[in-house]
Amino acid sequence: MRERALRLLALAGVLAVLGAAAWWLARPSEGPAPVAYDRVACAHCRMLVSEPRFAAQLRRGTGEVLFYDDPGCLLLHRLQLADPESHAWFHDSRSDRWLDDEAVAFLRVAESPMGYGFAAVPRDTEGAEDGGAALAHIESGR
Repeated sequence: MRERALRLLALAGVLAVLGAAAWWLARPSEGPAPVAYDRVACAHCRMLVSEPRFAAQLRRGTGEVLFYDDPGCLLLHRLQLADPESHAWFHDSRSDRWLDDEAVAFLRVAESPMGYGFAAVPRDTEGAEDGGAALAHIESGR
């Protein structure tokens, strides 16, 4: 009887370890996800995400990652999703790094993939606007 109890206890321990490992592997990562350029469609406009300097992504509260081909697409789509747990990253238009919600601002540019006319830059860039101002310009069509 005692041997059986020890086996059940050992089995319970193994199952607990396996459960913890599965949870650890399934948890969402903390930073931006890799982008499959020219293979993944923008979650807003459905065009392929092709230009790294304009790419953006949003990790929803559920862990789902959505990709965007233009910063304006992410800004507009985020309003529709109304997901307060989401976190965004925008590809820095001047370097090979990602900028998160707290570190990003937007510069007006002559062209962007969907014509919204903004590129992501670090927040301290001279002449850059915050996301709210950029979104207001996009919504007004200016």
